[in-house]
Amino acid sequence: MRYFVRVALGALLGLLAVGALAFFGVRWWIGAVAGALLAAVGFLGSFFLWSADRPEEGYEQVLFDLPNNVVSVALVVVLVGLAFGAPHLLHKGSAAPVDPAIADMNAQHDALTKVYNDLVAAKLDRAGVDAAKASVAAAKLDLGNLTASDNSKTLLAAANGEGPALDAYVGCGYKACQAVQLSLIDVKAALNKYVPG
Repeated sequence: MRYFVRVALGALLGLLAVGALAFFGVRWWIGAVAGALLAAVGFLGSFFLWSADRPEEGYEQVLFDLPNNVVSVALVVVLVGLAFGAPHLLHKGSAAPVDPAIADMNAQHDALTKVYNDLVAAKLDRAGVDAAKASVAAAKLDLGNLTASDNSKTLLAAANGEGPALDAYVGCGYKACQAVQLSLIDVKAALNKYVPG
């Protein structure tokens, strides 16, 4: 078998894997791994399926031959690059613009989750509690101005639960005591119920 046919076989197998996975929206690094492996297996495997170019040297030339190694590395590099770029080319402009209200709710969810995590870990001092209360108040105000939805109601419930939890935290001497833990049960449920947009 001609050498260029072996290279073409490896490249074709790798391209098929990268193209198919990119088309179906699979993460780029999975396509890179699959494409690189198939390209290398297709190229080097052709030596084992069809006779080697230099039969007198046996199959040691396959894995220890510098040209074969250079071609294998080149195939891997090219296919990793294609796997990284293909999703951007195939799905360019296909994503709908993010609704500002959804982006706003996602940001408030992140802010409320941070307050929750800081309370559970007892990371807040007096200044931290003041900042957390301001963050919760801002979230409540912001969410109150949005059109009512299941997500906004869920986040409002979480914000309303974090206020008493912060007060209990201060009352316990800036510790995550049992009163804080009890206050956060409903908060955790609400934060987990939120469905990011």
